[in-house]
Amino acid sequence: MASSQSTNKSTKKEIEEERTYSSTDSNRGYIVANAVKEACRIALGQNRQDWDAACKFILQNESLTDKERSSIINLLIKDGDNMNKNL
Repeated sequence: MASSQSTNKSTKKEIEEERTYSSTDSNRGYIVANAVKEACRIALGQNRQDWDAACKFILQNESLTDKERSSIINLLIKDGDNMNKNL
């Protein structure tokens, strides 16, 4: 039961967070795209393998919702794995 309540609170928080961002900022796509662009710039910097720093940048970006952070990090990790296979 406690787990169900915890999950419910988490879901409510995510829904409220998305409502807040979507109602106050009509340009979420631009914000997310800029965050991804900056994370990729970090990841593909001098040593081209700084995926941890890119993920850290996304986690610290307060302009993103938790769901957006999670999605971007999952994409970065997959892309980083693919880059390592090609080396």
